[in-house]
Amino acid sequence: MRVVRHRGFRVCAMNMMTAANPDHINIELTVASQRPVDLLSTKLSKLLDIACVEIQPHTSQQIRA
Repeated sequence: MRVVRHRGFRVCAMNMMTAANPDHINIELTVASQRPVDLLSTKLSKLLDIACVEIQPHTSQQIRA
């Protein structure tokens, strides 16, 4: 979470679930920022505790008025 905040991203949603391997946990983050998400994924993938980082395309758009 600290890496997410320090890279200028805001966590909008977070889901955690157990993986097939009981030693792993899958965490899904929805983040918002003016910065490219690649900056965050690069930093997260360098962490020792992280096995894999996937960027998934938007399934919906947030509209601000």
